[in-house]
Amino acid sequence: MVDETVRENLQLEDDRDLAGRENRLVSIVATGEKTVIYVNSRDQSVALAKTLRKRVPDCATHIAFYNAGLARSDRRRVEEAFRDGSLSCIVSTSAFGEGVNLPDIRHVVLYHMPFGAIEFNQMSGRAGRDGQPAVIHLLYSSRDARINERLLDCYAPERDELVTLYRALQTMWRSNRGKTGDDSFSASDIDIAQMCLAIDARTPVDERSVESGLGIFEELGFCRVSGFDDTRRIAMAENPGRVQLSRSIRYLEGLRSRMEFSAFRSWALDSCASDMLAKVNRPIVPRA
Repeated sequence: MVDETVRENLQLEDDRDLAGRENRLVSIVATGEKTVIYVNSRDQSVALAKTLRKRVPDCATHIAFYNAGLARSDRRRVEEAFRDGSLSCIVSTSAFGEGVNLPDIRHVVLYHMPFGAIEFNQMSGRAGRDGQPAVIHLLYSSRDARINERLLDCYAPERDELVTLYRALQTMWRSNRGKTGDDSFSASDIDIAQMCLAIDARTPVDERSVESGLGIFEELGFCRVSGFDDTRRIAMAENPGRVQLSRSIRYLEGLRSRMEFSAFRSWALDSCASDMLAKVNRPIVPRA
């Protein structure tokens, strides 16, 4: 079955690489119409919401941020306030809208570049689901592409970085066991990243990569991690043996994400506006 409907109510405003994109964003939010602004990190969702509250004071109480770091109850309150009109603008990561039907969004702003074609379609497609006029605003830039690449590198460390991280963890674990007799140790991501630098300055490990690396190692049986943040404890396997990284689903997902973004990047920066709109407002036709 093929849905032959074309969403003629959608427009696409192309302001990629616009020098004054924050000013353009302010003008969109100042309309008071329902707006969702997509950014590429939780920190950015908070920071940009604060900026907009200052720059559009008349709408300050109607602007909120939304990301997966919020408690489920808080996310639900934001969704309901946006639905009933108490909020007119939400600054969010890709987490917003998953499983939520909000038909009357008038503006979708891609302030930062999405991480792939699926994300682009899902974000853009949230505009004007009620059939009324709506606008998709492209405000991202080539600089955002480089930021996305760095973020993906942190969430999916390279093999050499993982080797350095493993050596650092083993060193800290053995040192702590020798001093205290404990079979596990506690250390912050910054502490571990600094140990990586001390072990091999040629292969520095970003502190944001530490959690991802620990997840990969735990999946492979190289370590056990318990607790969170200040209560996190790490216990290393004594002799885990030789294991292929390809056995880690997290590692393979990271590789795939980097490859997908590499392909999407060129399309997102170089395609003409009409082709990009067609990606959103045309039906998806299954291949023969």
